[in-house]
Amino acid sequence: MKATDLSPILQSLKNAALVPANIEHSIVGDFHMINYWNSLNSEIICESVQCGMSKNLGTALAKCTSEYIERLASKENYDRHHNQTDIRRTDGYACYPNSIESTEDSLDRTRENALSEAIERYTWATWWDDESIAFKLEELNLASLGFEKTESLLKSFLNVSRIQKITPLTNSPKETIILVLETTQGGYLTGGACGPKDSVETTERALAELTRHCLAYKKLLSNGLKSDSFYSERLSFFASGRGRKIVRKRLEAKGTRSIELPPLVIDELVPHSMDHSFHVYRCLFADQPFFVGGDLERLCL
Repeated sequence: MKATDLSPILQSLKNAALVPANIEHSIVGDFHMINYWNSLNSEIICESVQCGMSKNLGTALAKCTSEYIERLASKENYDRHHNQTDIRRTDGYACYPNSIESTEDSLDRTRENALSEAIERYTWATWWDDESIAFKLEELNLASLGFEKTESLLKSFLNVSRIQKITPLTNSPKETIILVLETTQGGYLTGGACGPKDSVETTERALAELTRHCLAYKKLLSNGLKSDSFYSERLSFFASGRGRKIVRKRLEAKGTRSIELPPLVIDELVPHSMDHSFHVYRCLFADQPFFVGGDLERLCL
């Protein structure tokens, strides 16, 4: 996707007086990173910053803009359904511009992205919480996949021991992968994604998330910062090595069961104030477990 393809999309934000106060572009390893934010609720990593990462600048910008609109739609949906405590969670949300493709194609893509998001969160949380779930574990060589700069970047500030790819066994035609970077001190950092099986694009998305977490941990270390949110405290707990026994115990557990995805209880377009320019869709499974919530000692980030 070209950055110029997004001109009408950004113009629609301007017309609605929704242009973020801050827009930042940086190069991180092999990735373009775009950040939007109006205010910061954390110095480390925070939900008030929307982030898009990709090897392609236009795609990174589109991802960041989509996440920005997702948050807007989620807040508006929460305001309409304030009595439903799970509405504010953004699990299973996806957004896609409806001006890039035909309306039908963009709607289909938005739903597929929302379904992938729901599958990833459900699969990852279930795999971590249930040691009877089987999974495939393999070493990952970033350079051989075309991510030499990212590999070099991570090794420049972390004592990287290895990066492994976890693929939990499920009944889904889509594949959820969890990348786990292990340091020589026994620290663990993660990033995950869901998509077609054996997809390089899915690996790229998981690696982008892993890289963002590594940068956040670097900021924690280099600035002498204390964790200022539950998210950053969990990140620090595992990255520092304090949670290494828990992670190793889970990776050593050889389950035999497959995750059986339950029916969707939410499978719908989400109305919002920018729906003339963006589709927002949400999928959520029955009894979908909290992802970031729960005990600190859950490797769900």
